[in-house]
Amino acid sequence: MKNSVETRWLAKQTIGAALFVLLLCSSASAQASGAKSTSRCNAAAVEPVSYVSLPGHPFSTIASHDGCWLFVSLTSSNPKSANGVAMLSRAEGRITLKKVYGYEPRRQAVNCG
Repeated sequence: MKNSVETRWLAKQTIGAALFVLLLCSSASAQASGAKSTSRCNAAAVEPVSYVSLPGHPFSTIASHDGCWLFVSLTSSNPKSANGVAMLSRAEGRITLKKVYGYEPRRQAVNCG
């Protein structure tokens, strides 16, 4: 039981760190791209609610500073689906999945003695 809690805590910490790094990278690239892309990504949505198919269960979302990129933490109970972070793009009133950064926590041996 304790090992399971420690593994979940470690996974959450690592995913949080990965989100932070991705957010920093996207913010720097967004600043370099200028105002042209900012106006495209802040266009009015086509529909009031957007649904995006993701390869896992989303549990947290962080937007880039300019709002053009969304980073979504994903978990999965299916061993064939990866845990990780999905990167979504907001452009011309639509949200699209661009890439999934997979993450699997390292298994560590536990000394029970």
